[in-house]
Amino acid sequence: MKRPNFNVDIFFELLSRNNKLVKKFPLKMPDFFFGYALAKASGFKGSLFNFRDEAEPFPLKERFKQTDKKLIYKSLVQLRDGDSKGIYSLSIGLLTEKNIKNEFLVYHYYTSDDSNYPQIVKIYDTNKVPKISEIKKDVSKLIKKEKFFTPFIKKKLKQWKNTKMVEDRRLTKQEMREL
Repeated sequence: MKRPNFNVDIFFELLSRNNKLVKKFPLKMPDFFFGYALAKASGFKGSLFNFRDEAEPFPLKERFKQTDKKLIYKSLVQLRDGDSKGIYSLSIGLLTEKNIKNEFLVYHYYTSDDSNYPQIVKIYDTNKVPKISEIKKDVSKLIKKEKFFTPFIKKKLKQWKNTKMVEDRRLTKQEMREL
C-alpha cells in the first residue's frame, strides 16, 4: 500500500545528503539515517523514535513497492533463513527512481529479534554504476562485520562471489528480465 503523502524527492534528497541538516547527521547509525529519510518523506513530524513504518521489512523489493510505486529496487542478494530462534533475511540491491541521477546501494540484514532499517552503503551516478565485482567490494566490509549470519546465509554469500545474483528461490521470468 502506497503511503498517501510520501514524497520521493524529499526521500532521495535526504539519502543523497544534499540537505543542510543531513550533512551534519552522524553516519555512525546508517539504518537510523534511512529511517529519518523515510519519516521526513512521509511527512512525519515529531520525534523519530515515535515514527512507525508499517511496510513489511522483507523482501526489500516489496517493502519499497509498499512505500511508493515510483521506487525502483533491483535485487542482487535476497536470502531468508529461520530456526527456532527466529527469522533472518539479507538483502543487497540498488534503489533508484526514474527521475533521479543516482542509484543507492542498499544493504539490509533483518532478524525477527531486531527491527532496523536498511543502510545506504554507497551512492552511484546512474550512468556510472560499477560492475558487480566492484559492488561486492563495497558491501564486503558490512558482510565481514556481521556476526550473526546463519550457516545457510554464509554459504549462499560464498556462492555470490562467483555469480551475479543470489536468491533462495527460483527467479520468475519477469525478474530475470529486470536484471
